[in-house]
Amino acid sequence: MEELLRQWDLSKLIEVFQDNEITIEILPKLTDSYIKELIPNIGMRVRFMENFKKYFGNAEPSFYQNNTLDNIDISFSDILSESNSTASVSTNISSEVLIPIENREISLHSREQLDSYRIVFPEFDLRTLLITSPLGNSVLTFYDANKILDNTRRNRMVDIIMKHMFKYHVTHRLKHEDYNIITAKIITLFLTEATQTYYIPSVKKKDSFNRNSIAARGKLVDKARNLVHRSGVSTRKRKIGSSSEVPAKITTFTEEDVESQRFLRTRSEPWEEIVQHWNKTFHLRRSESERSLSLFLTKWPILEDPRADTLIDCDFDRLFPNRGLHFFGNWHNFFDGVIVARKGSNRYDEIEEILEEDVNENCKLAVHLLNIAKLVPPKGRKSIGKGKFWKFTVQECTDSIICHAKNPSDIPEIVEVQKKSALAKSVMVQPYLIVEGHDVRDIKNIYIVIDSVRYHFASLTKAFDVCFKAFHVFNAEYPPQSEHIWQLIAHIIYKLPLEKTTSYIMDIVAHFQSENR
Repeated sequence: MEELLRQWDLSKLIEVFQDNEITIEILPKLTDSYIKELIPNIGMRVRFMENFKKYFGNAEPSFYQNNTLDNIDISFSDILSESNSTASVSTNISSEVLIPIENREISLHSREQLDSYRIVFPEFDLRTLLITSPLGNSVLTFYDANKILDNTRRNRMVDIIMKHMFKYHVTHRLKHEDYNIITAKIITLFLTEATQTYYIPSVKKKDSFNRNSIAARGKLVDKARNLVHRSGVSTRKRKIGSSSEVPAKITTFTEEDVESQRFLRTRSEPWEEIVQHWNKTFHLRRSESERSLSLFLTKWPILEDPRADTLIDCDFDRLFPNRGLHFFGNWHNFFDGVIVARKGSNRYDEIEEILEEDVNENCKLAVHLLNIAKLVPPKGRKSIGKGKFWKFTVQECTDSIICHAKNPSDIPEIVEVQKKSALAKSVMVQPYLIVEGHDVRDIKNIYIVIDSVRYHFASLTKAFDVCFKAFHVFNAEYPPQSEHIWQLIAHIIYKLPLEKTTSYIMDIVAHFQSENR
């Protein structure tokens, strides 16, 4: 509860909630009157309510006054499945849709909503559906033996479910509520599975950290799209209002904003004033949609200053309060967890020898970063035009994160190779690290390369932290060849939302979720 309030930037309420013994289990049962009593300050209460609604899928607090998971008793027995696969099974929502605390993305709905909803939703019992399917029983058998599902069994289960739902999807189109209920059934039957593997809701432009809307994704969504595409039928389209109905977002600039930006363009001292003007212009940078690092640096030349890492820290702290120090002290737990999730991969054995030596932190982190792609190799590919595809290699994945230069003279060559390689693949060079030293046991220089700018650091831990933050502050995209690793780091270490479902990392996500339960 304490961590959640910090994430909502409401740490002042921690003591109040502790005094009243409000736990994460009690939170969804709070009524409007309780909340008013707990939070008399109107401004703070409004912020709490906004976060509350987002957390519980826009459900009103008053709903939980008479409708908890214990007393919702709505039968779906009158629903008939139209599917040609397994016959649907009547069930009771109070015994089927059990929602763990760790999977709060799944929202609850009022009795009236469910009454209208049950008319068409082909309700089913997941265990029965799997048992009565030719391949479904192997999913249950595998889980009973291993207490976790592999990607083959996940895909097999999703295929069975979505074929069962196919006719409904074509006729009515699966909605957010549908995916939530199906996902709840999965994570209830298979306790080690992660919600995000199967369904991540769409993100509106105004709610996205990079101001781009993101479509719903996950194995259920992907399978629904694939089945429709392969069948050649069309789903019912939602009505979308004309663009003229959506007011354009207008960013206003005050005289003070213009003056602060001018100051940052023309001055580099005193640094205290630089930081003040940088903070004043935060909203100007967030209003920009430009994703080119070169243009971003042109607009904000103060970022070429060697001390600009402090400015990157400032913006990241504004974007994600209380998460700026998450990397420090958490990397080793993350890396060890990846090894456990991948069941002590043999690829790690070759570097254990170095780590057992008396080496410093720079060396340890460098060894980890230079080898993490071997533990979590890329499996995707990217179209590069004319029917050609770029299939990522482990080395390309590593080089997009960190490069090792044995001599200072090697650094310009590395930078040039990165540019030429990106140009050949029609992508942009994104922030990456260079460590310089004849051997990783004796690193002499550490750099972050961001377009034409090079930052020098003494600590690789600090350098990597700033490199990660730069993606978000500069509105940059993760490199496609290492996107899955950056997503893991963002989600597991920095506790940011998983912006994209990548099937071959979801076992690692599930491992960390089970560890936190």
